[in-house]
Amino acid sequence: MRRPRTQLVAVLVAGVLVLSLTASIGLVQAVDELEETDGNSVEIAVVPPDDLEPNESAPATVVVEGATEGISAYELTLSLEGDAATVGDIEILAEGDSGPMTTIDHDDDEVSVGAALLEATHDPAEEIDIFEVELEGETDGTATLAVDDVTELTDADVDRYEISATDTATVQVGDGNDDGGETGLSASSPDDDDGFDSGTDPELDLEVQNVTDDEAHLEVTATNPGDEPLERTLDLESDGQSVDTSEFALEPGETTTLESAVSIPADASAVDVTAMAGNATAETEVEVEGDDSTPTNGTLDLAESQFPSEAEPGDQITAEATVTNDDSESHTASLAYAVADTQTTTDVTVAPDDTETVTLEVPY
Repeated sequence: MRRPRTQLVAVLVAGVLVLSLTASIGLVQAVDELEETDGNSVEIAVVPPDDLEPNESAPATVVVEGATEGISAYELTLSLEGDAATVGDIEILAEGDSGPMTTIDHDDDEVSVGAALLEATHDPAEEIDIFEVELEGETDGTATLAVDDVTELTDADVDRYEISATDTATVQVGDGNDDGGETGLSASSPDDDDGFDSGTDPELDLEVQNVTDDEAHLEVTATNPGDEPLERTLDLESDGQSVDTSEFALEPGETTTLESAVSIPADASAVDVTAMAGNATAETEVEVEGDDSTPTNGTLDLAESQFPSEAEPGDQITAEATVTNDDSESHTASLAYAVADTQTTTDVTVAPDDTETVTLEVPY
């Protein structure tokens, strides 16, 4: 029985250029927005070390609670406050023949972790350990390790989970570390003082007002649906990078409108814009008319792709991907490709102002 034609899709997952052969028709140059899971919400907890002494190290574990549909990808940021400890190495708790593909960025007091798990997808479970943060004890005392921002958390079907609560853990170092630290979930909010309620998040609406060649003007409407006043910080991101923040406060039932703008790179055909306040998010894609450039990871572009229009089970599929580098420096990207359940990755390095053609072969 003949299967449907395959198509080549280029997407950016956790900072890695990904090619995927999927059973659909036609060439897709953009990815639909992720859908939220139907009624599924999760909590993200931080479990501190049982024992941490000065000049020693021990891991804290980030745990997703209630992921009953599994986990396929995530991107989040932790922050450490206090002089008693610093952030060390990160260990991703997932293994597979293909994946995970990760991006990790950290300094002494903050860490951002992104992972596209591919074949290392976590199975459904009430509690899933996703990664460990090695903490290094500096001096006797305490520090707090908090989940600051959750940009992405998707289930096995690549639908986005709703984040109902995040965690702040107290890490005790040295003499004060008798009980292994304290931890407690709370509704996520950047502000929690002056009598404002931290348990209610605003309703957000994000609209594009107008787009020029190099800038998009946006309008964010925030409404307080609760019975208590709230105060929040609005964070506006463009393609995952923070571009603007602003504070706002709302009485019950009150609505406010905030205006901002994001820059559009000269070689971009579209940018993904996200507005966040507490656990509330609103997203939109800003398209640039008349620009048919292919998806890009910021340094390398997928310029052209060729593959069979049809395939039979048992066929060896050969696809070619042409990658260009318009930068003045050489760059390397991880190229992942998949047919049905078979996924493979390879690295491609492109010299400045040069082009490389990669041949991808995988059984169908």
